[in-house]
Amino acid sequence: MIKKWVYLFVFTLISGCASQGPKHLEASRGSYNNVLQQTNQEQLLLNLVRLKYRDTPYFLEVSGLASQLSLSTQIKSKASLLPSVSDNYALEGSLGYTEKPTISYSPLQGDKFVKRLLTPVSADKIILLYRSGWSIERVLRLTVQRINGIKNAPSASGPTPNYVPEFQAFVKATKIMRELQKQDGLKFYYAMHQNTPVLVMDLLSSDVSQKTSELLQTLKLPLQTTYYFASDNLTKNNQQFTSLETRSMLGMLFFLSQNIAVPEVHRQAGLVTVTRQQNNSEFNWNEVSGDLLKIKSSSSKPAQSAVSVHYRGYWFYIDDADLPSKSTFSMLSELFSLQSGNSKQVAPVLTLSVGN
Repeated sequence: MIKKWVYLFVFTLISGCASQGPKHLEASRGSYNNVLQQTNQEQLLLNLVRLKYRDTPYFLEVSGLASQLSLSTQIKSKASLLPSVSDNYALEGSLGYTEKPTISYSPLQGDKFVKRLLTPVSADKIILLYRSGWSIERVLRLTVQRINGIKNAPSASGPTPNYVPEFQAFVKATKIMRELQKQDGLKFYYAMHQNTPVLVMDLLSSDVSQKTSELLQTLKLPLQTTYYFASDNLTKNNQQFTSLETRSMLGMLFFLSQNIAVPEVHRQAGLVTVTRQQNNSEFNWNEVSGDLLKIKSSSSKPAQSAVSVHYRGYWFYIDDADLPSKSTFSMLSELFSLQSGNSKQVAPVLTLSVGN
């Protein structure tokens, strides 16, 4: 009889051990997921702020995460077998576990740094974002700095310039594209030419509408229905292609950092560059990218923020209710991930062969 109860007790204890693994996974996976997402966002925002101050950006990637679960069990028994006392038996057991996470970090440097941050984004990645449902206006304004010579503040792809950039015509063109996109009046895809992906824009209407005409006039393009946008090395001796100059990831980070609202005390101390117009009045970078991303600053930790970091004694953050900024920041995160791999292997896009 005693053995029966001992076996039953041990079986119950072992069953409890076996159930700890699934319970631990259920409790820990979401926590690790949330922390990794949060820290990735904070690191991206931190580097945006660093660039505003002309400080060196630095990325530390989580290259590995392993969590070891150690279970420990203990069983104690005691018995009283005195002739004058009724037999008395007792079993005691305990179950515990400890978690030992191992996190591996790797700095983004060398070839990885060049590929991820300094290589201009390719046309296939632009199409991936477009096909994923992003606004073509948001995509092009972030990733492209020139189309057919029309400038999208190319000087903003580096440290803050002291002169006002050209951007108005480019912004106007992309806003028209967005209107046509919502009306199914145009589509984008990429084609391969000389082993290089090029961006293709098709105007779907056979009749040139007022919006289409305005778009082509703004981009200084002739009246036709299909256009091939490619890098300069493909357009020099080929009239079929229109020049396209894209930004690198670092250029995009610089571009978005220009509109960060730094504390007035830092401006007065000369810690950031103040861009001035010809009449010496201060230029407002909100005109260039204010509708894409706004990063605010505060002396105290913000109560409502999507992501925030503490830097140089102040808090920098994206307001949780600022949906356009959250969208751009999310797309920037996607691009940062895309730049780490070869998107052509997984891109759900139409690939065509463009003739000579």
